[in-house]
Parts: sequence; C-alpha cells; structure tokens
Amino acid sequence: MQPYVCYTTKDGVLYAIAIEFPQDELILNIPKPADDAKVVMLGCDKVLPWRYENGKMIIDTTPLKYNDLKSTAAWTFEIRQ
Repeated sequence: MQPYVCYTTKDGVLYAIAIEFPQDELILNIPKPADDAKVVMLGCDKVLPWRYENGKMIIDTTPLKYNDLKSTAAWTFEIRQ
C-alpha cells in the first residue's frame, strides 16, 4: 500500500510529506532529480539513499530508526537538488 503523499516547494527545494510512515521505502511520482540530490527526513540528520526507476523516485527509509521519528502525524522528506 502506497502512503498518501503531499508536496510543497520552497526556494527550489522539494518537500514530500507522507501522511503514513513508509516502512521500507517511499515511492514518489516525480521527475528525475539531479544525480547528486540529497534526501533527508526533517528532524533527522541522516541522508537517505534513493534511486530512480520507471519514472519514480524510490527513497530507502530502512536506515531510519524509531528514535529518529520526531512526529507521529506526518513525516516530511526534503529533496535538495
């Protein structure tokens, strides 16, 4: 089941807001980001690995641990290109 995701931008940075926490990966239907794009979850300093396949950005969320989660309502992923 794909989590519900909302998007917003500010100063050229894309933010993907997941309403349900993505257990293993977050799949985004967005144009391909730059090859050197960095993805972090707001409130956590970990840079998350990602790949782009079949027109979708797939963010690996397995590096996130319970203690990294600062929210229980929504989770925002920053995609900085």
